Amino acid sequence: MIVSASEIDTTLDYIPTGIPSFDRLMGGGFARGKVTMLSGQPSVGKSTVAYGAIAEAQKLGLTPLLYDVEFAYDSLYSEGIGINPKKLQVLREEYAEEGLDCLLEAIESGKYPLIIVDSIGALLSRTVAEKTTGEKTIGAQASIVSTFIRKAVPKLALKNIALVCITHEFTDIMSGKVMASGGAKLMYHASQHIRLKQKFGVVLKQGDTKIGKVIVAEMKKNKLSNSESKEADAQFLYDEGFSKTADLIDTAIDKGVITKEGNTYHFRGEKLGMISKVRTWIKEEANQHAVKDALAV
Repeated sequence: MIVSASEIDTTLDYIPTGIPSFDRLMGGGFARGKVTMLSGQPSVGKSTVAYGAIAEAQKLGLTPLLYDVEFAYDSLYSEGIGINPKKLQVLREEYAEEGLDCLLEAIESGKYPLIIVDSIGALLSRTVAEKTTGEKTIGAQASIVSTFIRKAVPKLALKNIALVCITHEFTDIMSGKVMASGGAKLMYHASQHIRLKQKFGVVLKQGDTKIGKVIVAEMKKNKLSNSESKEADAQFLYDEGFSKTADLIDTAIDKGVITKEGNTYHFRGEKLGMISKVRTWIKEEANQHAVKDALAV
């Protein structure tokens, strides 16, 4: 089918992650109609970022689909992030071939504007499963991912679906380079590749107790915008996940909405106190709205 270029709608819709700093880095969140790679070492919050997007999609009245390759979906954890399990569809299959075929059918149906694959690295092909333990297979996973992604890309664009592929990082034995699972074709077809990493040497403490860490989102590939920003930080608290309160405070300080004199913070002439008191103050819903309104001006 040949059409005039003027007839092609290139406007992008986004599904936010709920982490403002990450959303700004990506242009608004996960782009619909596109493939996004989300990679990183273990325990840097890859699934948490994706779960945040699921919660935000539900707020928009959309029905997300989670391909739970790792069989690791935790209802209590996801509900803590804000996910309504009654409005989330979960796909589980033992072998990658069946799972990815089901995923293609789901994409074709157009029912799910946001699809999360968690994770590419856990996909087990039937070919590998039928081998004995230790028997070598070369490129089996990359081959099935390559076939799937080439079939999926045009369907995603036509149905306006955001596909988020979570991948693990590993060190290639031959080259020593850090690489992401899924093969070159996944990297090629991804419109954005965001790599999460822990900020070196930074630990969040309350007194002597460790309460969290700072996670950096690094834009490794970006075909969707010409943004100069390459990185964004967010605080990850062990009892909360990515802290929206901390992100709002950082944004307000950057924009001059909350000001700092010495160790004391102020908002519109009101003395808030030290940073611990600012966190408590801003957790109140009315204060959050006041800060957001000030940022919107």
